[in-house]
Amino acid sequence: MSKACRAERIVSLFLNDIDKKLGDSTWSIIEMPLEKIKPGDDQPRKIFDQQKLESLALSIKEHGVQEPILVRELPGGNYEIIFGERRWRASQIAGRKTIPCRVAAGLEEAEARVLALTENIQRQDLNALEKAMAIKSLMDASRLLDDKDLTLEEVGKILGISKVRVHQYLAVLKLPKSILEEFLESNLNEMHARALMMLKDHTEAQDKLFLDIKKHQLTGQQALDWSKRYLAAQPQKNLITDKVEKFRKTFTVLQKKLSNMDDTEKMMIKKELKTLAGELNELVKNIDIT
Repeated sequence: MSKACRAERIVSLFLNDIDKKLGDSTWSIIEMPLEKIKPGDDQPRKIFDQQKLESLALSIKEHGVQEPILVRELPGGNYEIIFGERRWRASQIAGRKTIPCRVAAGLEEAEARVLALTENIQRQDLNALEKAMAIKSLMDASRLLDDKDLTLEEVGKILGISKVRVHQYLAVLKLPKSILEEFLESNLNEMHARALMMLKDHTEAQDKLFLDIKKHQLTGQQALDWSKRYLAAQPQKNLITDKVEKFRKTFTVLQKKLSNMDDTEKMMIKKELKTLAGELNELVKNIDIT
């Protein structure tokens, strides 16, 4: 199956047909005891705003649950939420014993994962890290369906966003662990993440910006401007300087590996380095400074 066909298949399976499936009589609405339902493992939202949950609970007390949640049956008679966890949590706060559910009949685990992630990723109120983690999980889940990796372009088509946008979200996961651990609690957005990623080669500045974001509550745009100003103030590297720095890093790595090499490997390395040293000496001699 071609990459385009795989993308089309997943799009049609989980997006174009979802309204039809929700109206399918086999996905009938039933009142389900809350205690028989558990959250899905792939819920992108890691932190729920308690104030918003309580507000939703008040609405549920007054008007009931206006839209059924979607669940799938698990072995043993319990059910897992595909989407609608906020309504489920708010119903508990509201003191309800049951909640209206649509039970997704004939949905495999991998299909349920992709469906849940697709629906949740498109929510407006997920922060950048939650979306990044969800997109990665979506790619992992879709691999279970076709045993192949989706491209960034295919993921973008499924979610209705550009390939560049998908790449920007996934780049969030490359932030240092120390920053990621606080990212969720700080409720930062994609622009904050982009600003921090701009400083990936300047760790001290990256840490300073992160502290300023938290301390002074910088907006995403302010954080981007901070990074741009910092980078603009740095000495510009020319091509030769950049190459020399890469050589130095290579030699540093080589020095660390030497202790694990046998004598034959060391002899080969020594021979190559002598040749390189001779070539570098010739290059130095031929540089005329006027």
